Amino acid sequence: MITKEKLEIYRKYKGYYDGFYIQNKDKEEIISLFDNNDDWYKIDNIISNLFIVNKGLASQDFKEFVKNEMKIMTNNSDELKELLIAISKEFK
Repeated sequence: MITKEKLEIYRKYKGYYDGFYIQNKDKEEIISLFDNNDDWYKIDNIISNLFIVNKGLASQDFKEFVKNEMKIMTNNSDELKELLIAISKEFK
């Protein structure tokens, strides 16, 4: 499940997993948030998809797909959806 904490960590490292891992490899409690699951890559994927939507390069079907993926990933939390959108706009 995607949480606010995971999104803030993703944002802090600007999506750069290696940087996150290298700086936290001795901090088991932080690394374990993303260890043995694919949340980092799910966040990365939805951010990339939102970037396409934000640039006006997406079809209506793709926009609906992204909207549904966000709904599933965030358990329909408006706060988390807004945070995902904000993060996607920070990346150029």
